[in-house]
Amino acid sequence: MSSSLDNKRLSSISTDWEKVLAAHDDKSPEHEAAKLRGEIFRQYSKCVQQYLLGATRCHHAAEDLTQEFALRFVRGDFKNASPDRGRFRDYLKTSLRNLANDHFRSQTVKEDIDLMDSFQNVAATFDSLDADFSEHWRQRVLSITWQALKQFENEKQTRYYSVLFLRTEHPTSSSQELAREYQKETGTEVSADWIRQTLRRARLKFAELLTQEIGRTLKSSSKTEINDELAELGLKKYVETKE
Repeated sequence: MSSSLDNKRLSSISTDWEKVLAAHDDKSPEHEAAKLRGEIFRQYSKCVQQYLLGATRCHHAAEDLTQEFALRFVRGDFKNASPDRGRFRDYLKTSLRNLANDHFRSQTVKEDIDLMDSFQNVAATFDSLDADFSEHWRQRVLSITWQALKQFENEKQTRYYSVLFLRTEHPTSSSQELAREYQKETGTEVSADWIRQTLRRARLKFAELLTQEIGRTLKSSSKTEINDELAELGLKKYVETKE
């Protein structure tokens, strides 16, 4: 499992369709809705920047397009997004693709480049970018889940996060070796059996939190939809935990 938690908090990066919808609700005061849209954009900004950089292969162009995308998002151009229209990440990805296409279309006209050859090259680029975008999203979901597990540990006084993260740092160590590492790091002596039991419970909790996060991103409690999303993102192995 991978973790990139240093500069992220669950409250600032958790996907919430209700938040997305509220940010585009005509009944909300415009200044509040715009502020909320800005917060949502910041949640996805890294995915947006990486996608546009990969599409344009130009830092200057990617920066300009990211700013343009942020402007469109904050002013409410994405008000038609809804769970009924599909996953938000797909909606987001389609919007980025359209923005990049507009950029390439303007460039081909400006530089008198053959339009057909240009768009064939762009189409091939998008195929690889879609996979990259999914990988960024996958890492983001894992990061959120790790933070949720850490928060659970703090609130419930468990050692789930600490022990599971220790396992990621020592993937081939035995339970006895992990127990020694745990004592070295915390000053608390534990048994190999305690490590095994805590790891089992931690994995189950991680799987539960991951499933909940996927459900939030889809705004769905459908097991089929959640399982399909887990499979598409390559996350099924984290929920197929043996008790």
